[in-house]
Amino acid sequence: MDLVKPGHVFMGWSTISSTGSVDFNKHTKVMTDSKIYAVFKKDIVHVTVRADGVDGYPITVPVQRGSALLNLLPKKVEKDGFKFKGYSTISPTEL
Repeated sequence: MDLVKPGHVFMGWSTISSTGSVDFNKHTKVMTDSKIYAVFKKDIVHVTVRADGVDGYPITVPVQRGSALLNLLPKKVEKDGFKFKGYSTISPTEL
């Protein structure tokens, strides 16, 4: 059975409702009536932010898959002689 929870990955089953650990699988012997709980973790991806010639870069920003990234990025990047206009997915060498 595949369970779906937006922004999360199904990890397996647990016998404890408040845990993030999977402790129940197809080999677990059931001796009494039991409840099992689905265990999910956030589906996190990482975005590498490059600012060539700027100290402290590149940086890696974790973000939940499907979420907006803009609020997680630095608001402004400073480089002498340049004006920051925003972010792009195209490398300056590709322009």
